[in-house]
Amino acid sequence: MSLLAAFPFPELSYSQYITPNADGINDCFTVAGIEKFPDTRLVILLPNGNVIYDVSPYSNDFCGEGLSTGTYYYMFFTEKSDKKPAKRGFFELVKEE
Repeated sequence: MSLLAAFPFPELSYSQYITPNADGINDCFTVAGIEKFPDTRLVILLPNGNVIYDVSPYSNDFCGEGLSTGTYYYMFFTEKSDKKPAKRGFFELVKEE
């Protein structure tokens, strides 16, 4: 007989686009549901793998300052001590030039 344990994991959703134009819509990289995890970590990388942002705890406040339009990659950890990210992905940063 095998037992299957179900662990509820709140759904998190991640920004796919950042448009930091101060209109209040998609201005920063946000993780919806982050408030359930007080000890998060966010790492943002360039396409070549270089880390450009690494912060813990993350507060939904990365808005792409100093970066140009392009694709960026991220790793989001629900605990800063985690060895494996809860989510890896990418987002597009779109700035009016």
